[in-house]
Amino acid sequence: MSIDVSITVATLADTPVAIFGEAVSAGVRQLLNHEGSLTVASANCEAPGPGRVLLNPGSRHLHADQIVTWPFVSPSAQGDPGAAPRGFIIPVDVHCKVRGLERVYATGDASDSPIKHGETAVQRADVGAQAIAALAAVADGDPQTWSHR
Repeated sequence: MSIDVSITVATLADTPVAIFGEAVSAGVRQLLNHEGSLTVASANCEAPGPGRVLLNPGSRHLHADQIVTWPFVSPSAQGDPGAAPRGFIIPVDVHCKVRGLERVYATGDASDSPIKHGETAVQRADVGAQAIAALAAVADGDPQTWSHR
């Protein structure tokens, strides 16, 4: 379409997609830099208004036509009986069952899954739904043999 596009990736992590390890992070950073994108690491971002992004530390301002977010750390819920480290809300097992609680399931930003992405949350929700269905004797099989995809 012959449109000039400028992409800025801002991440709270020290490097892009740090959760996947040093090699992946270095590869992603190299790819982004090769394509002319700007990567800003260790950035706390706020969107004070439409098309505006404030990056801290440094109080840098960006103006954008599109803003895409990918949450990483969810705030802890006060009074949560099983609050997990790093600020995640609820610790869960591979079946999305909340650890320490009976018949309680969580997924997405509400869980301590290290990857926060909508598609992953939906896949994990399927696993939780299967486990819940098994509790209701609707599904076949043993939920202990299921795992998230």
